[in-house]
This record gives sequence, C-alpha cells and structure tokens, in this order.
Amino acid sequence: MAKITSASAPTQSPAKTVHSRMILRPRSTVTMKENAIAKRPKVVSVRKKPSKLDANKPKKPPTAFFYYLEDFRKGFQEQNPDVKSMRGVSKACGEKWKSMTYEEKVQYYDIATEKRAEFEKAMMDYVKKKNQTNVEIGETNVENVETNDENGETNVENGETNVENGETNVENGETNVENGETNDDYQQQWPFIKQSSLWATLESLESYKITPQKPHFTPLKERKEILREGFAIGYAVTFDDLVRRVKTLQLTDSTDIINNSLEVLVELESHGFDVQLVRDRLNALLTWKVNVGEFEEKLDNIKKDIEKCNLDKSVVEEEKRKYDQEIGELEAKIGELKEKVAQNAKTSSVKDEEIKKIQVDADRVSNQIVDWKIAFEKLAASPFTATSS
Repeated sequence: MAKITSASAPTQSPAKTVHSRMILRPRSTVTMKENAIAKRPKVVSVRKKPSKLDANKPKKPPTAFFYYLEDFRKGFQEQNPDVKSMRGVSKACGEKWKSMTYEEKVQYYDIATEKRAEFEKAMMDYVKKKNQTNVEIGETNVENVETNDENGETNVENGETNVENGETNVENGETNVENGETNDDYQQQWPFIKQSSLWATLESLESYKITPQKPHFTPLKERKEILREGFAIGYAVTFDDLVRRVKTLQLTDSTDIINNSLEVLVELESHGFDVQLVRDRLNALLTWKVNVGEFEEKLDNIKKDIEKCNLDKSVVEEEKRKYDQEIGELEAKIGELKEKVAQNAKTSSVKDEEIKKIQVDADRVSNQIVDWKIAFEKLAASPFTATSS
C-alpha cells in the first residue's frame, strides 16, 4: 500500500503545479481570459462587412453659390450656346457672384440656411437610428457570446477541471477590475474595459469640467476589441481639442473650419458626447461671421459707390472749370465789344458834327444857287439896250 501511495503521489504533483501557476503567476486579466477562452471550442461567427457607402446617410447640402449656379446656368447657356463646358459656366457664374450685392444674394443664403437646418435634423435622426440598431445588434451578439460561454463552460466542467478553476479566477479578477476601475455606471456599458491611464488626464481637462460627458461608445462595437479603447481615447481627445479650438477662433478664420467642426460634432454625438453647448456656440459664431461678411461686402460696395461718386464729381468739376474758362473768355469778348460799341458811339457823334457842318455848307451853296438862278432869269428877261459908243 505504501508503494501505491508513493507511486500515485508523483501523478498528482504536476496537476498541483499547473494549477498553482494559473492562480499564482502574475498575469493580466486579459491574458488569463485569452488563455481560458483558447481552451474552449472555437465558435466561428460570420459578420457581414458594412458597405462603404450608406445610402441612408443624409447628404450634405451645397452652399448658396451652387443654388445660384442652377439659376445662372440656364440663362447663360441660352445667351452663350457656344460655351458648353461646365468649367466655363462656373467661371462666369463666379465672376457674376462676386459683383452681386447682398440684397441679390440673400434669397440664396436663405435657401442654403434652410437646407442646412434640414440636413442637421436628418443627420441627428440618422445617427439616433443607427445607434439604436447598433445597440440591438450588440445585445444580440452579447446573448450569443453568453450562450457560447455557457456551452464552453459545460465542456470544461466535463473534461478540464483545472481550466474551469482558472476561468473562475479570471472571472473573479475581471469583476474586481471592473469594480476597482469603473467609477460611473455609464462606463460599465462601454464595449471595452477601461484600462489606460490617459482617462484620468482627460477627465481632469477643463473642457470636461465645462461640459461633463457620459459617452457610450456604442458604434465602437463594429471595431476589433483590441482597438476600441484607442478609438475611444481618440474621440475624447478630439472633443477636448475641438472645445479648445472654438475658444481660439478668429473672425478672419475660414468658414470651412466651423463647418468641419460641426460635422465632427455629429460624429462625436453618435458616440454619446453631449455636444449641444459647443454646437450652439459654433452656430452662433457662424451666424456672426456670415453677418460680418455680408456687412463687409456691403461696406465694399459702399466704398465702390463713393469712389464712383468721387470720379463723377471730378468729371463735373473739370466741366465746371471749362465752363468758367469759357465764361471768362466770353466776358472778355463782351468787354471788348462794349469798348468797340463805345468807340463807335463816339465816332458816330463826331460824324454827326461833321454832317451838321456839311449840311450848313450845303444850305449856303443851295442859297447861292437860288440867288444865281434868280439873277440869271432876271438878266434873261431884261430888254436889250444899246450901249453907248
């Protein structure tokens, strides 16, 4: 009996050694879980790859310029049938758009604003519906995994007692890790285990104090499990960076920066971030920027009008100078003419005196002629007398 006992002892020592290694060897809970799952029957799951283009995703509406382009193109092609390329039409439309006033553009701005609001509403509905679908798919996958785990555990109980004990330790370790690292209930719903030390740094940032966040990261279920926490940290860093950039926006920055930020907020919102406060700020800044841009355009048009008026004024002043010069020349000629008239009047007066003198002489000569005529007739009518010898 002693020999049997001594012979049976070595057969039990390896099992105890293996068991002690599984329990006492310092390993991460993730490694222990992988080793435990590796012993289970593999379950092959066929997942349908998501299509690259989602036909249900709302399309981003165009800007006000493109709504104007639709109206411009019809009339332009009728007037210019030789221009058939879209590039030529767009170039002509761009030049016309630059020369238009705000009053002429406002109807297209209104259309673009209305379409943008419809797009944002449709995008929010789309994201909510997609998140709901992802949650349902996630719950179904969890149920399937739990079923497979139960089957695997049954196989382990029947065939591998040591692995079952190891799994129990792993499950207990995971529970302790979850209880120790998770402070909020909402984080228990994350599709990954919160392990990175970066979370403490992120949660201490000012942006997270201003707008406390409770993201769910549900869409990350579509990613590989090993990558999920990295993506989640990336989204968290993006949110903080976006809040910082909003605070440093300048009026001279491009409108595309605000529009791109609004699109990023839609993505963050689909992961459970509360972005309403930031969205309201961006929309308000965008409205102010559009208003300032419109008033700057008005100011440019006013400056152009002032330049045109100054040009017209210079032309008028030049014409006035010419008229004043002509008036001066006419006044000089009038003065000369007045002098000539005065000289003529003086000459006329002299001539009148000369005429008077001549008339006196004419009257004297006429009287002499009369006297000589009477003497002539008297002599002719007198009788003849003999002259003494």
